[in-house]
Amino acid sequence: MNALMAGISPKVLSTASFMDRFWFGDSSFTEAGRSGDWMFMFIWWLSVFFFVLLMVLMVYFSYRYRRRPGQHAPVSPAHNTPLEITWTVIPTIFFVVMFFEGFRGYVKLNYAPAGAIQAYLLAYQWSWELEYPGGQVSSEATMTSVGTRASNPEQHFSSIKAPIWYFPEKQPVVLRMTSRDVIHSFWVPDFRVKMDIFPNRYTSYTFTPDALDDTAPIMEDAEVGAYRYRDHIVLCAEYCGDNHSEMAAVIRVVPREIYEAKLEIFGSPRGTLAERGRVISQQRGCFACHSVDGSSNIGPTWKDLYNNEFQYTDGSTIRVDDNHLRESIYEPAAKIRVGYPNQMVSYQGMISPEQLNWIIAYMRTLSGATPAEDMAAAMVDPDAQDGTQEGSDGG
Repeated sequence: MNALMAGISPKVLSTASFMDRFWFGDSSFTEAGRSGDWMFMFIWWLSVFFFVLLMVLMVYFSYRYRRRPGQHAPVSPAHNTPLEITWTVIPTIFFVVMFFEGFRGYVKLNYAPAGAIQAYLLAYQWSWELEYPGGQVSSEATMTSVGTRASNPEQHFSSIKAPIWYFPEKQPVVLRMTSRDVIHSFWVPDFRVKMDIFPNRYTSYTFTPDALDDTAPIMEDAEVGAYRYRDHIVLCAEYCGDNHSEMAAVIRVVPREIYEAKLEIFGSPRGTLAERGRVISQQRGCFACHSVDGSSNIGPTWKDLYNNEFQYTDGSTIRVDDNHLRESIYEPAAKIRVGYPNQMVSYQGMISPEQLNWIIAYMRTLSGATPAEDMAAAMVDPDAQDGTQEGSDGG
């Protein structure tokens, strides 16, 4: 974890105060984060001031009123009304300031202004999936260039695959978050936020990214051209299992036009057939009922589904091939798997034949019974110029 937070860009740090650099590494990149920084420093200096004051008074009084030989100890007064009012009223004023400033920060974190982008975030062992308002799912990830801080885009770790989420500068964003398995915690150090994520319920978090300036690095993108950006690392702050430390993502703040261009690209999945199928499956909500890791859900798991045989309620035994999957998606009531209810709706007209082929290709990669030639076909990228086959992570 320390390696992730190491290294600060001098150019960006020149805009941060000494105390920001000393306590937080750099300035926060949201108004709510800066409000939290201010409250932290206010409470810190208030505590330091009264600690020093009380310790000095204690040492002085201990010396000034020490017991002396031959002198009787004076009788202490029962009370001092002005003093008691003073040490009651002054702390109360400070507590009132803390309360209202803290409440203002709470509101900024939990209530979004009108027009905010509403995205849905799913946490699971051990990654994240974010769905944009139009149902798009980011198809981009990074293995080697995840900036650990917005102030240090060159710092990276090389062994973690982290999804990249795009959001426009100066635009409020609301994340509705839930977990598929255990408790996770959404932590963005640059935003000074940590929000727990629970299974079977929603929590939310609101942020407004700061505007990009000349200190922001420039990204050369073959699809949308060059643009300025700022990366913010996302981590899980709740121990959630073996690969907890590798549960990372990147919030990439970009200009509005780049955000819209990326959403258009995400709406038309690219990559291998299997990768496109994974994106379409996410967009159509398939993972709400079907798991891909063998865990139980409303519908049968997709893990080891393809090319294996299963029992059905009409007494038949069917080997799951392309035709059976096509029928199950377009006419789900035709064959009902033993142990599962007949409650899936038809996706006829919602999933095109081309998208259906992508989904089947993705399902092939999830099964150990898939023939080698079918697995190779699922990993073909139709847009590849040289016709080579790209590997797929299989979801």
